Formats: sequence, structure tokens, C-alpha cells
Amino acid sequence: MGKCRFKHTEFQIDNEHWKCPDCGAGQESFYIISSMNDDCPLIHPDDEVICDNCKLAMSGEEVVGLIMKKEDLVPCPFCDGKGLVHKDKVQ
Repeated sequence: MGKCRFKHTEFQIDNEHWKCPDCGAGQESFYIISSMNDDCPLIHPDDEVICDNCKLAMSGEEVVGLIMKKEDLVPCPFCDGKGLVHKDKVQ
């Protein structure tokens, strides 16, 4: 896999938290249907994400924001990357 030339969302959602922010469906029903780069495992702002369970459809950017809000995820103050942690773990 080469370096992706497309923009990625500022934060990436890990597999544990990757679920539909509307109905809670997991990866079997909630997934990216159209990506800026199908060879890149990261989320791009303009990726198209859908949920087969509740028919939610939105962009990668919107999904990341909603999941962060619903799961109470905030940027990790201890890592220099794009890590997220539950807000209760940040003091």
C-alpha cells in the first residue's frame, strides 16, 4: 500500500467505536461504500458511509464527529498523533 494522497479526517475512529451513531449497528451493517481511496484504511472527509440497518447516510467527516460526540471521545492529551480517548479518562 502506497502513501495515500487524499486528505484524512483529523481523527480516526478505532474498530471498538466504529458503529452507527444512530442505531448502534456494527461493521457488518455500518461501513464506507465509496472511498476517496479504496486502498487506504483511513477515513477521508468525503468518504460515503451508510448503515444498512437504519439507512443512515453521511460523509466520513460527519460520521467521525457524530461518533466522537455519541461515544464521548476527545483528543488524547498525551499522544502527538490523532488518538481519541473517552472524556472520563482525561483529567
